[in-house]
Amino acid sequence: MGSNIFNIGLVLGLPAIIFPGGIRVPRDAITMDLPILLAAVVLLTAFAFTGLVIARWEGALFFVLYLVYVSYLVLDSIGSEAAPIIGSIMVWFVLPALAAAVITVFAHKLGVYRWVRSKFSRFVAKRPRKKPHRAE
Repeated sequence: MGSNIFNIGLVLGLPAIIFPGGIRVPRDAITMDLPILLAAVVLLTAFAFTGLVIARWEGALFFVLYLVYVSYLVLDSIGSEAAPIIGSIMVWFVLPALAAAVITVFAHKLGVYRWVRSKFSRFVAKRPRKKPHRAE
């Protein structure tokens, strides 16, 4: 989180102040980079709120997604014909699949938590409230 704030505030903000024409935003930043960034944030948020722990498989998923994204950037920078294909696959298949996975994981975790709580709440003894001690 801190590096995102630093990058937006200093790395983008300072040059935008210095250069009178501002900074031109490439089309790929809006059509490719922004959806990937938002998907990663949503995925991280869902994983974090479903147990407050990023599991190994979740970390592995982030790592694989990062490798695919960096591969796309490298192929795009060298002008490979595969870059637009990988980009289209990422935007039209991977992102919707991630959204479906996030919704499924989040709904499952919430459903399991509620089910466990509803089934086993009768086994948890409710403690009576202690009355405050009055000094006389």
